[in-house]
Order: sequence, then C-alpha cells, then structure tokens
Amino acid sequence: MLLRINRAATFVRWSPSELKFAVGSGARVIAICYFEEENDWWVSKHIKKPIRSTITTLAWHPNSVLLAAGSTDAHARVFSSFVKGVDARPESSVWGERLPFNTVCGEYLNNSAGWVHGCAFSPSGDALAFTAHDSSVTVVYPNGPEQPPKAVVSLSTQLLPFASLIWNGESEIIAAGYVWPPFLVAVFIGKTDWSLPRIVKLTVYVGLSKVGKLLGPWNPKVAQVLVITGKNLR
Repeated sequence: MLLRINRAATFVRWSPSELKFAVGSGARVIAICYFEEENDWWVSKHIKKPIRSTITTLAWHPNSVLLAAGSTDAHARVFSSFVKGVDARPESSVWGERLPFNTVCGEYLNNSAGWVHGCAFSPSGDALAFTAHDSSVTVVYPNGPEQPPKAVVSLSTQLLPFASLIWNGESEIIAAGYVWPPFLVAVFIGKTDWSLPRIVKLTVYVGLSKVGKLLGPWNPKVAQVLVITGKNLR
C-alpha cells in the first residue's frame, strides 16, 4: 500500500463498511485507501485542505463516507471521503446533501485551542464529540449544510486530558484519559432536545466496577466517584 506521504503516518482506522481505511499523517493530509479492482491494487486519495498540521485522531461516521479528524492545529473537522464506485451515495443528513470527495462539512475549535486527542460520532451520526489537550470535551450538533451549528456544548475539567471517546447511546459519552489509575470514565447525561442540549450531570468513575461491562474488569479497591451537577453549558 503506497500512501504517498512524506511524513510519518500517525493514525489509522477502518471504515464501518470495511471497504476503505483512513490514514492520518504528519504531512498535513489524510490518505483514504481503497481497493481498485481494475488495477488489482490498493490505492489512496488525499484529503488536504484546509488541514494545517499533524492529524492526531480519526473517526468514521456510520455511513462510511463522512470522516472526522482532529489535529494539532486545535481543530476538529468533518470531511467527505466519498469514492465513486466504492461508496453508495449517502442519504442527506445534517452534515450535507451533495458530498463530493474532500468536501468540508464542519470545522470546529475548542475554547482553549488545545490539540485534539480524540473524536467520535454519535450512533446516529448526527452529533460529533471531540476532546482536546486542555482537558475539555466538546459536543457539536450541526444544523445543515452552510449553517452554524444548532448547538455547541463544551465542558472544561481540572483533570488530566482525555485521550479517546466512545458514545453510549445518543446522550452519554465515555471518555478515557491520562490519569492514574489509567482509566477514567465521564458520563454525560441529560440532553433535553436538539435545540437545547446541555450537560446536567458529569460523573467521573475511576476504577469503578459499575462500568466494568463496558470497558473490562476493574479493581474495586481503587473506586472513586466525583459528581458535578446542575450547570447548563449550552
């Protein structure tokens, strides 16, 4: 597989359809890789603009066409990776209708302009969460093509930075980060509706057996719980 990049590959992830994979790099490009039957070989196309720095994380939309990318220029962006002959034409969504390759469907910056460490689409694909080096988590609810987001919910913490995110349904996010013990889970509860998403409760579990079914076995001897409630962070 020839990526055609002149800097190190930094992140790789398969699409849900398993027909493509994306490779982030220090060359300020994302290589979208797929098998070309005509040449019996894997080839790549580059997403370039408006990336200005190293790609640190990637996440696929459930439709395997949209791709979220975080980078050291402090932005989280959503791109179209549509490849004719490989992808089925995606249905219209809050991210857009016509989605040719390299279309920028969204571009977001967190409050402190910190490096983006992790990003993830919600199960429906209608929201994007990303976490940055300033220990924040930001959730974006888009409002359609060429429109400002319906809402951007941002939460700053005094913890060490989170490194990755997983959605648990449409209103909860599990975030793991750089803290000892080496697992930390934050649960976001209470999105009221699409026009006013808010965080009404942040629960941080460190080593708590309650979430063992999600992320594996935990040591109950190091269980701790921190609860912050009642602050509207619209």
